[in-house]
Amino acid sequence: MFHKLKIFFRKTWIIIPMIFSILINISIWIIIYRIIDFTKSMHVLHYNFYFGVDYLNDTKYILFAPILGLLFILLNFILGYFYNLKKESIVLPYILSSSAMFLNVLMLIYLLKIISIEY
Repeated sequence: MFHKLKIFFRKTWIIIPMIFSILINISIWIIIYRIIDFTKSMHVLHYNFYFGVDYLNDTKYILFAPILGLLFILLNFILGYFYNLKKESIVLPYILSSSAMFLNVLMLIYLLKIISIEY
């Protein structure tokens, strides 16, 4: 089983999106701990163009974005690996790894928009 795991992660179309998604998620965590002030009780969590700030909540809820991105990375790569064990197709694992990277980019954009509104 570990031999197939090594073969799976040697495929460049799998490892490159995985590396980028992990780096993006690490940068999200770094941005949160460097910029977000956790001593404040309320933070802006959603901004609507028509109505302005429409969702304020505790500071700890800002951590849901990087946690969700990390869970999505793990879930997609586990699903891609087990699909690759059953069938030797690389298309679905590539789509899953690319979607994990895309979701983390969206989480980074979300976090940067929240920071630009509040700070």
